[in-house]
Amino acid sequence: MAPRFVAAADTAMVVELGDAVSEDAAAAVRDLDARLAAAPPAGMVEVIPALRSLLVEYDPLRTSHARLRGDVEALMRADAPGLQRPEAPASPALPADAATHSVDVCYEGEDLAAVARASGLDVDEVVRLHSAATYRVAMVGNLPGLPYLLGLDDRLAMPRRLDPRDAVPAGSVAIAGALSCVYPAAGPGGWHLIGHTDAVLFDAGRVPPALVQPGDTVRFVARDRVVRVSTQASPAGDGGARDGAGPHLRVVEPGLLTTVHDGGRHGHQRIGVPVGGAMDGELLRVANLLAGNAPGDAALEVTHSGPLLEVRAHSARIAVAGDVELTRIGVDGRSTPADPWRSMVLRKGERLGIGRVHGGLRCIVAVEGGIGVEPVLGSRSTCLRSGFGGLQGRALRGGDALPLQRAYAGHHPDVRLDAATLHDAGLHAHTGGEQTSPIRVVPGPQQEACTVESVEALLHTALSVSHRSDRVGLRLDGIRMQHRGPPEIISDGCAHGSVQVPGSGQPIVLLADRGTTGGYPKVATVASVDLPRLARLRPGDRLRFEAVDVAEAERLRRQREVQMRALAEMLATVPG
Repeated sequence: MAPRFVAAADTAMVVELGDAVSEDAAAAVRDLDARLAAAPPAGMVEVIPALRSLLVEYDPLRTSHARLRGDVEALMRADAPGLQRPEAPASPALPADAATHSVDVCYEGEDLAAVARASGLDVDEVVRLHSAATYRVAMVGNLPGLPYLLGLDDRLAMPRRLDPRDAVPAGSVAIAGALSCVYPAAGPGGWHLIGHTDAVLFDAGRVPPALVQPGDTVRFVARDRVVRVSTQASPAGDGGARDGAGPHLRVVEPGLLTTVHDGGRHGHQRIGVPVGGAMDGELLRVANLLAGNAPGDAALEVTHSGPLLEVRAHSARIAVAGDVELTRIGVDGRSTPADPWRSMVLRKGERLGIGRVHGGLRCIVAVEGGIGVEPVLGSRSTCLRSGFGGLQGRALRGGDALPLQRAYAGHHPDVRLDAATLHDAGLHAHTGGEQTSPIRVVPGPQQEACTVESVEALLHTALSVSHRSDRVGLRLDGIRMQHRGPPEIISDGCAHGSVQVPGSGQPIVLLADRGTTGGYPKVATVASVDLPRLARLRPGDRLRFEAVDVAEAERLRRQREVQMRALAEMLATVPG
């Protein structure tokens, strides 16, 4: 087929190079991936290669969908020594460094009996067929280190579950369509679970982090019990400084869900590592501006209600962005209310209590110099799904010590944002209920997978945020969309803000901790300018969508950036 270019809002473009899972499509993907790596177009951020397509992420402040498409088309036409032509791939050979892996499996998955019934086989025959095959790694995605394995016996081919599980146990061996996989960590998924293994598929402290790579061969060995066949996962990130080991914030009380986040973990989506980072990038940027930091420095993301922190340094400059209750507690135990949207200097022994967030769902707490936990794969962000990053992939606990990059040195004045400035910057409080303005979305990339009536209903129905929402995705109640055919698609890359429609028909807006790839259609993608607004929604809040084209989404993003830069310039000139 001729290459197909489809917009995923204003930050990503899908390039489809085949209409089925095949060796030719896989070869075309590898070829274009190599070309993009050798000569990256201006503004390109990251590439997620999949079974028959690539998701090319870009910065709309540096390029556009139209310009990037032209650059990619030119690259595909160009003669590149040593690279195959996508339109006529040669018979693909395995990489020279391809490895063979033997993975022990205990076939006791909770869907094993259902798979046997659906395939008309008994359980023993399902196990025999699955373990007799030789599998090749076609791609790595969705979760860190999760391999998509070609070679499944046709008799075991099954569609994905209608409604994906919220949590699939780590080590689960699963099948869906013509593929098999192993879940390296717990996470949502719609595949059928037939067994489990203790093999460590992903280790953030290992080089390379993913155990298997595209082109590798995998064999499953049936065992009565699982025997670990790979190294133990090594520590990734740190749990904070030891008390007294340097300037730090001591966590007296942890709050409901407080995690360390920066601007995100970029460059590893091709092996399934999510970007993550702060859910509300604007709040992170503002908090860091107030603290005198770079926009993407590591800070604390507070969900619903926050921690009680004690300064264990000579002093620390702390800034809070978001509408939240704050209490400052002196060394003498006296409590006084404090205002958010400002910075303040706390001396050694003083405490700051972050209470209930009342203007949305989250706030950001930054400290001058940034939170100094050890970077993992280029970021200090907490990866809750896979258990690595800040505080070794978990939320704050009482007694934690958060190391500071430096103690406050008095170089910056105390700054604050008043109500008028917040309003002018578009940072006024969200008070819940129904959104006063729509969330803009760009249709696609797979809106044709659902009926026209369903897509129209998505754009004209007041939807509400489900209590099942989290950092992975915002689940929406109020509509059940209808698919034109089977609910699954050939797995491809997932852009931030994609509106995914699983078999249940319940739309899910994919957010910061989303899987890097997915096998359900994505009928629209939220414009990047509106992603921070999604991060502020609480369960029960209502919203509606409005369709715009990709050029309008890019214009809105550029317009918003002008506002944010004006705010930064204003803060840089505010007197103490």
